[in-house]
Amino acid sequence: MECSCFFCYSLLVRYYKRISWRNNAVKEAVNKRIIFTFSFDAERIYYSAGEQRWDLSWSYYKYWCEDKDSIYIFKESNIYEALYYSKNELGLDIYNHLKEIANDRLIKLDK
Repeated sequence: MECSCFFCYSLLVRYYKRISWRNNAVKEAVNKRIIFTFSFDAERIYYSAGEQRWDLSWSYYKYWCEDKDSIYIFKESNIYEALYYSKNELGLDIYNHLKEIANDRLIKLDK
């Protein structure tokens, strides 16, 4: 019984640490006016935030779905690392291009 209580407690602590980290990262980015960019091609997904840059292969993700005017891209094991992009953020042409690549490279989830 003690083990399961400890496990639940550790999950709760991690959850709140993640929320705190996210909120602090957003505040810091707004205060420093860091510019975030996102781009992609048929092979990779690219991000940058200030001086930091990342690129990921599409194989890093496994699933995708569309809900209303938004695309969600998921890893197989961790839904917290999902990507989310809306039609308003990307514009219609880029949104449709992202949708085409996701459809070619990933497994579509049904609602």
